[in-house]
Amino acid sequence: MEIRSARQGESTFLSELAFRSKGYWPYESELLNRYRSELEVFEEDIVSGSVYVAESDKEIIGFYGLSSVPTEHRLYFMFVEPKYIGKGIGKALWGHAIASSKLRGWSSLTFFADPFAWKNFYKHLGCKVKGSRESILGPLIEITFDIK
Repeated sequence: MEIRSARQGESTFLSELAFRSKGYWPYESELLNRYRSELEVFEEDIVSGSVYVAESDKEIIGFYGLSSVPTEHRLYFMFVEPKYIGKGIGKALWGHAIASSKLRGWSSLTFFADPFAWKNFYKHLGCKVKGSRESILGPLIEITFDIK
């Protein structure tokens, strides 16, 4: 597996991968379809160099994106193709995201995740709950991670 910068023209595929990945969890299909626009990856994000993909045998199997505003650094998405969930792809992407954040001089990441991702993934990485907010899918957990 290789992790590389996303390429122009991959935004639609990545948006669909995000939708498939979110659909791995037991959400009602109507709610998930209404949430689809929240999972869109924009070409501008790819051009800015803030999106990275995991690729195996020339197949994109996961990705993440980083963003920053003056007061906060965010992991704004991380998704894995459903058939690869539980096979270490997420951990590899997470490690790459932390390394990329360190290179940017960031000391923490803040982001939102659904309760399934929190319980099954981020909690085990040492992330902490900061708060929550409501979404079409229900509560999203605001998470923070201190980068050492």
